[in-house]
Formats: sequence, structure tokens, C-alpha cells
Amino acid sequence: MLLLAPCLGAAQSSHSQSPTLPANLEVDIVSPRNGTFAPATLMPIVFAIRNPSLAPTLDLDLRWSLYQLTNVSDGPLGITSGILDLTNTDFSNVSDPFYVYQTTTALSNVTNDAFELRWELSSGNCTALPQDNTTMGNVSYYNRDKPVFFTVQSGAQA
Repeated sequence: MLLLAPCLGAAQSSHSQSPTLPANLEVDIVSPRNGTFAPATLMPIVFAIRNPSLAPTLDLDLRWSLYQLTNVSDGPLGITSGILDLTNTDFSNVSDPFYVYQTTTALSNVTNDAFELRWELSSGNCTALPQDNTTMGNVSYYNRDKPVFFTVQSGAQA
């Protein structure tokens, strides 16, 4: 779980209902989790965003990379990656939590291996200067990464 406490300053949300501040936006990985999974043609990479009404001011993106940990002689082997760029997502009528996902076929032929999914949440925040409320002042960025370890094994629960 990763939390962001947005400092919204003079930034305005396009939503008719503004959140009560201060507030937290939370991002969790839903799938895969630490554990063992059966091989699948499509492996989902799923994230949940709680309090998505805060997201428009945070310039969010989620990046993930999948690494094979077993049967590799020189350390982890990067096998695939993805980016979920949420900067242009319309969060005005979405559920809470809001789910975003991608799928990968990189594990479709795997029978018995261990993997690490590294994921990173990035955000930025621009606030207007108090003098004219239009000129952008401070720009801040936040990056946070988290690993998930799992195995793919024939005969495991799907």
C-alpha cells in the first residue's frame, strides 16, 4: 500500500464535489500478490486507487517490471514491463476504489519459476503562485516503489 497526501494548494479539481482536505490517496496492488499461482495465458497486473477524486491534481502514473528469479545465472532477468499513465484519465465518475490494469502473456509458458514484480507510483503536483493564481510555482514529484514476490507452478490454484 502506498499513500499520497496531496497538497492541493491553489489547484482546482474539475469535480463538482471537492474532497475534504487533508486527504489521502491510496494505491494498492491487487494482483499478483505474494503467493503461488497456476500458469495462465494472460497474467493480470491490477492496481486499486482509493479516493480517486484526488488523482487529477497528482499527475499519476504506475510503472511495473517483471523479473524472473529462478533458472537465471546472472541474477534477476527482466522479462516485461508496463506503464499505466493516468494523467489524462477522467476521474469524475469512477468507483472508489478505482481499478486499473494491464495484462501480460510473458508467463504463458512458465511452469515452475519464481518472479518479482516491482511497481512504482509516480506523481507530480503543480501549484499556482498566490500573486495571480495562474502562474505555476512549485512543481514537486514523488516516486515510491514496492516489490511483490510470487511463483508460477503447475497444479497451483488459478
